[in-house]
Amino acid sequence: MQKQALITGATSGIGRATALRLAKEGYAVIATGRRADRLATLRAEIEAAGGRCTTLAFDVRSEEEVRRNLSPLENIDLLVNNAGLAAGLEHIDLGDTRDWDAMIDTNVKGLLYVTRVIAPKMVAAGTSSTSARSPGPRPTRTARSTAPRNTPCTPFRSRCAPTCFRPGSR
Repeated sequence: MQKQALITGATSGIGRATALRLAKEGYAVIATGRRADRLATLRAEIEAAGGRCTTLAFDVRSEEEVRRNLSPLENIDLLVNNAGLAAGLEHIDLGDTRDWDAMIDTNVKGLLYVTRVIAPKMVAAGTSSTSARSPGPRPTRTARSTAPRNTPCTPFRSRCAPTCFRPGSR
């Protein structure tokens, strides 16, 4: 049976590149993002290269949309919880709280919503793999805005590590 990878934030950047790479490596890709037109382009590119791709257009900031779109999925072997954004990275005294809310809603709550729906299925199947890293000493704008994502992953990694992780995953 072909392995399936679910990739959030697959419409651009790292998410798009990851979807293309995993499809090339033989995964059936489930690509998600907010921009349906970009998902359609990605699907066409993967299928033109002989791969399989399903697309789901929704916003991870909405718990209802996450549940409606992801609850029916089965047999997820790899979750790449990539959806995120960097907004309003001015000095804190100049920051706009609307930007902070958008980043927290996407980068933290979106990650939690997706993980809450998909992780139990992966754990039950014994197929879970996840990776999250700290932004390092000289973080990029995106790394600074997504660093809070690492903390919620730690308990999941700890719970699954003895039975679910491939060597090399974190």
